[in-house]
Amino acid sequence: MEWEVSEKETLSDPNYIIFNVEESCQVNRHPTKTKGWQVKKLDRERLREALNEINTDDLTTSAKGFTGVLTKVCNAAMPKRKSSPNKQPAYWWNTTVVELRRECVEARRRYSRSRSRGSSQANLLTPP
Repeated sequence: MEWEVSEKETLSDPNYIIFNVEESCQVNRHPTKTKGWQVKKLDRERLREALNEINTDDLTTSAKGFTGVLTKVCNAAMPKRKSSPNKQPAYWWNTTVVELRRECVEARRRYSRSRSRGSSQANLLTPP
């Protein structure tokens, strides 16, 4: 995922952060390596120490610099999540189920939005 801080005028103090999220056709519901940290085990003292060591020049030069600094701080203050290699994916989970689930979620969201807007039920059956 790529992101950048927009320079467009927003008429407020904060600037917009623009994300570029690429859609992937490949379904990988069970990655082999889990990313992230165990937030419940956050060591606040280590977090403070890591934040004090940050070179602020890295933050202003690029989004990659910010991501790198944030990763270093999290690595210093929290243990990484552990992956579970023994956990097998459900035998019935496949691309057909993924597609049906996506359609179901989409229909549920259309229904929820229509209730707040007062739309007729005929519009709910077909996607816009």
